[in-house]
Amino acid sequence: MAPHFIEKPENKVLIEGSSDFIEAVVDGNPFPSVIWYKGNRECLDGPKYTCDVDQTTGIVGLTIKKIKSEDESKYTVKIKNDAGEDQATCSLFVR
Repeated sequence: MAPHFIEKPENKVLIEGSSDFIEAVVDGNPFPSVIWYKGNRECLDGPKYTCDVDQTTGIVGLTIKKIKSEDESKYTVKIKNDAGEDQATCSLFVR
């Protein structure tokens, strides 16, 4: 079954200096691989980002740590498996 979104990520306002997350709910068989992007750059696990995937619930998330004004951007989540791919975009705003 081709990957698809049950719930797409939503636009969100983040508080500077805090940590917060964006999430989506996805499905597909086999369960899709998930990649998050800020603009055109992949968000890799590390000191700034944590990518979470729960194959049981389908919840996929991106945690952004120590939010700064430069984190304000469009974020895209791409999901892909052997049957196809899909993507969804949201905007994050920093206050």
